[in-house]
Amino acid sequence: MILVGELSLWVALLMATWAAIVSFAGGMQRRPELIASGERGIHAALAMLLLASLGLWTALVTHDLTLEHVASFSSANLPLVYTLAAFWGGPAGALLLFALLLAVYAALVVFVDRQRNHQLLPHATGALATVLTLVVATLCLAVNPYERLDWALLDGRGMNPLLQTAGMLLHPPSLYAGLAATAVPFAFGIAALLARRLDGEWLAAVRRWVVFAWIFLTLGIVTGMWWAYGQPDWAGEWTRDAVDNAALFPWLANTVLLYSLVAGADRAAWRKSNVTLLLLAFPLALFSAFLARGGIVSTAHSFARSPVGGWLAGSLVLAVAAASYLLLMRLPGLHVVDKARAAAPRAALRLGVAFVCAGIVVMLVALAGQAWKKDYALTLTPAASGELRDPLGRTWRFTNQGVSQYNELNRSVLAAAVEVTRAGRSIGIITSERRQYADSRGNPTFEPSTTAGILRALEQDTYVTLVDVGEDERVRLRVGFHPVVVWVWIAASIMVIGGMLLLVETATRRDE
Repeated sequence: MILVGELSLWVALLMATWAAIVSFAGGMQRRPELIASGERGIHAALAMLLLASLGLWTALVTHDLTLEHVASFSSANLPLVYTLAAFWGGPAGALLLFALLLAVYAALVVFVDRQRNHQLLPHATGALATVLTLVVATLCLAVNPYERLDWALLDGRGMNPLLQTAGMLLHPPSLYAGLAATAVPFAFGIAALLARRLDGEWLAAVRRWVVFAWIFLTLGIVTGMWWAYGQPDWAGEWTRDAVDNAALFPWLANTVLLYSLVAGADRAAWRKSNVTLLLLAFPLALFSAFLARGGIVSTAHSFARSPVGGWLAGSLVLAVAAASYLLLMRLPGLHVVDKARAAAPRAALRLGVAFVCAGIVVMLVALAGQAWKKDYALTLTPAASGELRDPLGRTWRFTNQGVSQYNELNRSVLAAAVEVTRAGRSIGIITSERRQYADSRGNPTFEPSTTAGILRALEQDTYVTLVDVGEDERVRLRVGFHPVVVWVWIAASIMVIGGMLLLVETATRRDE
């Protein structure tokens, strides 16, 4: 299976290239057989990328240490869930995930829009296949996940402790899903300019994919914030991680598009005047990848940094050049077909917009509340207590419940438990851990890492971090009171619910 996966990458490159060539040719010459061949090329590329992905997962699960990716980001004693997540733990696997998602989207476009956008679909398919060709070419020539070592190691290096959290399972897939989805509206924008035509079917297709991309970009950014917030070394800086900041560029572009696409204004006027913004989101996605993954800026989530900056920069230049040329040459002569006035906004549409706007407002207020957080240093002997005051003026008592040591599958743990009381009432016990990770032979693999204990409440989080343990089990702690943090996650949920309402609305709404 591993050899099949390796060969499948090269076949995927061939199929994507073929799909790009014959789709553009078929669209320009109006030759159905070429158009159909391009669609089959998209399906073949998807099948090959699925095989390549299955091959890499097989290598990870079987611990094939002849592969550099497996040896660099997994170990024999790594829990299975993180062994599977090690797929996107390195630059090659992360790019393979991006390519797979892009191929899935291209296949969905072919399946859903074959009858609705038959005039524009060949050009859109060609644009998507071109993007896919660039991504797969980077995989094959720059960061191949099947790159082999000169000799097999006894065990892998293991996964960075910072990545062995639930955030590793949620943040990268959702962020890549959003970034890859921005390629679809970009492709439809290219198609409209090539065909010199905008109509209601084009708008319906673009609207669906803009909403879809916005939902996953929102999920990706927020899960990245949640991930970083749980890491004590990043506490206080979790809203300024480079990966999430870079992803804000395409998110902001999609937010503006989202508003424009769901507004009940004169759509014919919008379609022409804002097509430039439509072509901006995907280059911004490439730009964010270039910043965060190309080594330009440092990032806490450094699981996918690699020497592919030149390839990403080249793809960005090509995307901007193609979009700029078509805008200059084709936009003035663009024909807008508007057979009917925009329908009155439906209840689901109005509710979705309300949810999105409310979520953004709540998010901004919750983030502003971080200006009132308080942090303290606290040292406690066994059974001793200390009192601290939170930003609301309330007094909290922290009592050292002792230290425990134990071993888990791939780490040894030193945990400190603290009971928290307020106004004489027990609120709960918070536990913070110091972890030392090791390989299957017991050799330490990384520097010790710390996990925070968090007691969550609507008004504030109580955040406890173990700093050190003395010989007499005296613990040194860092205690923080972080106001309204829970409302950040509530706001994100509200925004996503609003996006899903809009997605349902756009899926059922047709523009004639």
